[in-house]
Amino acid sequence: MKEQQKSLPYSYEAEVVAAWREQLAEAAENPWLASVLLEHGERILRRFVHFYQQLRSLSRRARRHIQRKLALGLGAAALLLALSSIQAPLAFADTITVDESSCTLADAITAANNGGTVEGCTGSAGPDMLDITNAITLTAALPAITTEITIEGNGHTIVRDSDAATQFRILSVTTGDLTLNEATISGGVTNSSGGGIYSTGTLTVTNSTISGNSSSQKGGGIYNLQGTLTVQDSTISGNTADSGGGIYNDGTLTVTNSTISGNSATDALGGSGGGVYNVSGALTITNSTISGNTASLQGGGVYNYDGTVNIQNTIVAGNTGGNCSGTITSGGYNIESDTSSCGFTGTGDQQNVSSGNLNLGTLQDNDGPTYTHALLTGSAAIDKITDGVNGCVAGTSVDQRGAPRVLVNGPGVCDVGAYEYGSDPPTAVTLASFGAETV
Repeated sequence: MKEQQKSLPYSYEAEVVAAWREQLAEAAENPWLASVLLEHGERILRRFVHFYQQLRSLSRRARRHIQRKLALGLGAAALLLALSSIQAPLAFADTITVDESSCTLADAITAANNGGTVEGCTGSAGPDMLDITNAITLTAALPAITTEITIEGNGHTIVRDSDAATQFRILSVTTGDLTLNEATISGGVTNSSGGGIYSTGTLTVTNSTISGNSSSQKGGGIYNLQGTLTVQDSTISGNTADSGGGIYNDGTLTVTNSTISGNSATDALGGSGGGVYNVSGALTITNSTISGNTASLQGGGVYNYDGTVNIQNTIVAGNTGGNCSGTITSGGYNIESDTSSCGFTGTGDQQNVSSGNLNLGTLQDNDGPTYTHALLTGSAAIDKITDGVNGCVAGTSVDQRGAPRVLVNGPGVCDVGAYEYGSDPPTAVTLASFGAETV
């Protein structure tokens, strides 16, 4: 993910600064809230800005309805949502600051797993938050995660040193529960499965990038074995494996508002699932873009061996080795660039859409926290989903970048895929705009 942590998403700078300062003033009368803001101010501020923007983008009638129901002003409602979004970590977890000096990521994971102190890191008996303050270059494998941990990446990269003497994956989750937020996982290399992340537990990836990892077996980016994997608002790109270049799933996998691009399954005899390989698990893909992936055998985009795969509001196009292979169920409003490999014949589906008609941009920075394929002018994916259908809801739906989904190009329509044409994510407000009062 891009290193861009000195800014926050919001376009109404003066308004949001004033709203935040108003909440700080009121918090001074509430000792508990004041202590929470002092300890977690920057994290809460980022979420406050996000929710204030979401509320502000609603119609006046919708805003008033919410405010009446909550009996709160707009700023107080945004603060409530911000606190609620991180309620569990605030209530139950210690925060371990990982600066790779006084506390390394390896020691922080061990401290969290054991609920004790390791070097400069102190974990708790419950869930722990690992707050990454700078980019991390690893020279040795990290301990497996065996408890409930959130890694708050703050936009930083966790990468294997290319000169490291040994090959190793970046993260592994065994009996644990890992939430990875706002981080990039890159450079993992393994002779087994799961070059970037190996999980047999519960893994949630949000606003993150899994890129440039490789495995000589399965799951170049992520390997999910009988676990629960959720990928939200993230990009899986440039990963390589014998099979399942981007993700290899033999559990439960949900992909939402995400981009899977440029991954490769390279085995000459069994190289299937360039983007995603689903074995016998359950795979659900919604509002995503799967393009530019390669399989030497079949299923360049998505390969289903013997599981269940449901896809809706998604582009599966421009993949080498076929877009799909195996049984796929369409939830409607999908696009494929061939005639039948994905079997998209549901409501609103489009087949045999040429690259020219689809008109996808290259994978790049499109002003969001992770890279996306933009829809270019005239794309067949633009304005194809009716408001109120398949999660396209005026005032609430956003794309992978956080840009509003509807009421941009016309009344009540959404675009297919992870990117909404003509809609911009909120522009930046710097932390400096809030002055010393941010914490």
